[in-house]
Amino acid sequence: MVLGTLVVALWGCDGDRPELDPTTGLLGQGLSWPFPSAHLVEDGHLAIPSSELALPEGSTPLPTERLAWRTGFSPVQTAAVQLEGVDAAALPGADQVGTPGSVRLVDLDTGTELPMFAELDAHPDAVADGDPTLLVRPLKAMPVGHRVAVVVLDDAAPRPDAFQDVVDAEGAWPDHYRELLADLDGLGLGFGAEDIALAWDFPIGDGTRTLRGMLADLPVPEAWRFDTVLDVDAGSDIAPGIWKRLEGSFTGTDFLVDDLELDLDEDGVASTTGAVEVELFVYLPETVRHAEPGTVPVLVFGHGLLADPNKFLDDDGDAHGVIALLNDLGAIAVATTWRGLTTDDRLHGIEVAGDFGRFNELTERAAQGVVNALSLVSFVQDGELLADPLLEGLPDRDAVSWYGISLGGTLGAVVQANSDRIDRAVYHVGGAAWSMMLERSSAWVTFEPILALAIEEPEDRQHLYALSQLFWDPVDSSGYAGDLSGRSDLLQMAVGDDTVTNLATELLLRSTGWPLFQPASYLPAAVGVTDMPGVGPGATQFDPLLEHPPEENRPAENVGSHTEPRTWESVRYQTLRFLRSGEIVHPCGQQACTAENQDL
Repeated sequence: MVLGTLVVALWGCDGDRPELDPTTGLLGQGLSWPFPSAHLVEDGHLAIPSSELALPEGSTPLPTERLAWRTGFSPVQTAAVQLEGVDAAALPGADQVGTPGSVRLVDLDTGTELPMFAELDAHPDAVADGDPTLLVRPLKAMPVGHRVAVVVLDDAAPRPDAFQDVVDAEGAWPDHYRELLADLDGLGLGFGAEDIALAWDFPIGDGTRTLRGMLADLPVPEAWRFDTVLDVDAGSDIAPGIWKRLEGSFTGTDFLVDDLELDLDEDGVASTTGAVEVELFVYLPETVRHAEPGTVPVLVFGHGLLADPNKFLDDDGDAHGVIALLNDLGAIAVATTWRGLTTDDRLHGIEVAGDFGRFNELTERAAQGVVNALSLVSFVQDGELLADPLLEGLPDRDAVSWYGISLGGTLGAVVQANSDRIDRAVYHVGGAAWSMMLERSSAWVTFEPILALAIEEPEDRQHLYALSQLFWDPVDSSGYAGDLSGRSDLLQMAVGDDTVTNLATELLLRSTGWPLFQPASYLPAAVGVTDMPGVGPGATQFDPLLEHPPEENRPAENVGSHTEPRTWESVRYQTLRFLRSGEIVHPCGQQACTAENQDL
């Protein structure tokens, strides 16, 4: 059918079209539904009215004006839409990447489809209400500067009357959607305009400007102190395997106002607010006691969520295996805390869950945490920290690597992407795409009930979760995929991870182009594979053979799959080999590394 004829057949003659009120949005549900959309862009920048957000009366307004510098939505933006009559069985799952489905993400600049999956909100309240929110999630970072369309075909849902009213109406927005449907019809993707139940579009923008600006010309710290000095030789009580433990602080650069929000201007640039005392931890393992001066490598360590370095390196039972790793490596560990995401920040996280308008505090403090970590890296390599007499001249400032667990892997990738001084990095059970990851995490059970009390309607929560990714972007590794693509990095996956969903790890692999090394327990769709031994970057799998989390967007039960593999000798051996040589080896014979095949 000729396209012009098709347009007339679908929408009638221009003279028959009624006027349309553009303020009602695409489906008559307001400008913010669906989210995101081109309706929320003005003069090339995001314009998300806070009045469109369903926050409780009397709560803090979400400062959407802090996003107005952006020219597009997140590269890992979840799209949310309230749509009646969706056939859940027809929706494409995450295991169907590359197979055309009833819902598509289309790059309108290239005319190609993007890896994605679609799901209905599985929260019990949403299921009970009927017609839960449809969530369309990318499984690879979408290209910055491109325009993307969400396409729901009539195999998944019937065309809404409201959408038909739009394309039948007169005005600029109806013209926009008629053009969109015509463009989609002409791409040759296996569907035509007559098959489309609903389609809308939005631009993709770079969300990393704020953090990159904070890191530009970041000075090397000069001042530090140790308030706690514990030494086995002085009779101190320290975790077995640690010779010295030093705790104190160094003076870093602060960007926060009242330790809550960045001093952010209308261009998304954060100004310094002065100096800040940053927590500092140094651990010398027993195995470096008699090392030659200047020969001991330095391992910068990134701790897990709502924890601190001592949880991993001042643990008598070495439950996470980090002390054993440090001794085997013969390295000194230095660390700081992830500002905003430490043990002491748990109460703040609960407060934010109850008052979502303060959400930016959480992510902006996390950005300060990344700045602190990168300040520590520069302090190690370019400052005088390693010359402290308590380190006895042992460190080699030219041999600096990164080892991060969970949050330390997730944010560690952001650190590595913004530093050219880290030789090698290991991210143990890390991931990307915070807004998709959190709902599926076993850690989410602490915060979800509080959010549900504050924001009663499940569709309102999904709207805010989708929007939250815009605040997460500065500290989401997916936005730095290009900076990570050629690095010497190793990403270790726990199969069936109950805290960092495998979906988030696979997304990072697709975004960076890193391969999965074989043997492996399973091969994710649209992820390249290669054989061990090899060199980084790349990922490996370790399977604890525990119950997998549900496929739905529900918090996983904590079964231990996130933590169990890190203490395996095979995992430690692979980590050691990589940190020493950059070589990625398979330590479990001819088969995949599992709980039943974890021996060297």
